[in-house]
Amino acid sequence: MASLVEMFEPWRDLPRQPEEPLDIDISLGAILSAAAGTVLESELAHRLSALVHRAPPPLASVPWLRDLETNPQNATVLDRAGLTRKGGLLPDDHLFKSMARNGLLRDNVVVWSPAHTLLPPVPVRPGSTANLSKSPSADSTDSAAARTAATVFNVYALAGDVCGHPGVVHGGLSSAIIDETFGYLLFLLAGAVEGAQASAPGDLEAVKGLALKTAMTAHLEVDFVKPLPNDSIVACVAQLERVEGRKVYFRAELLSRPHGVGAGVATVYSRGSALFVVPRG
Repeated sequence: MASLVEMFEPWRDLPRQPEEPLDIDISLGAILSAAAGTVLESELAHRLSALVHRAPPPLASVPWLRDLETNPQNATVLDRAGLTRKGGLLPDDHLFKSMARNGLLRDNVVVWSPAHTLLPPVPVRPGSTANLSKSPSADSTDSAAARTAATVFNVYALAGDVCGHPGVVHGGLSSAIIDETFGYLLFLLAGAVEGAQASAPGDLEAVKGLALKTAMTAHLEVDFVKPLPNDSIVACVAQLERVEGRKVYFRAELLSRPHGVGAGVATVYSRGSALFVVPRG
């Protein structure tokens, strides 16, 4: 006797098409390729989401920097986009460009001021030797606050992995920031001189005729005042001090915020002075 299943399967005797093997590639290469495709799709989705929901740069919300940038006599000459972009103001093998691309510098803005209030006089420590920098003394006949100098503000948002001692920015990086800011000041002075009229004011008159873009550091001196915490926003303020023939003298402070810009008190982390020499010929 036929079973109920056989009785109610009228199609079982119909001719059937020969079964073809499933065309599925289950090789290791195919599996890895599929996995890689999934990862790439996920990464692409992540990047697209990051573009849509991108947080503003760390320096975008700093009030005193906004005051500097909106001052009509100042000019913003570099930001992080310009720092990381190929070509531009800095060569592609530049130290700070590489640090920015690798996330050690989270943000950077450079502001040029042709005339900013002089940095405060350097405190004289007991027993210290004469400093390379001849900064104005506190009892100078004409008030330092009433005089100005060509100035560069080089502002960084530092990352965490830039330390010497735990949690403290490496002193070599502080020194490099000061030296780098002097370099910006040299180039911006050179550009200002090229665009100045026959009678250039103040600092520009002092450097006229010098090939400033060829000048190189001959002496750099840094005094460390306080530990600089990592993950900090720091400003290096550099000024032209004097010119003696082919010798150009600068001074700078590395601090939490520039003196006299916006409200708040500046913390000085280090001070620097430098001699740059323009080669002969």
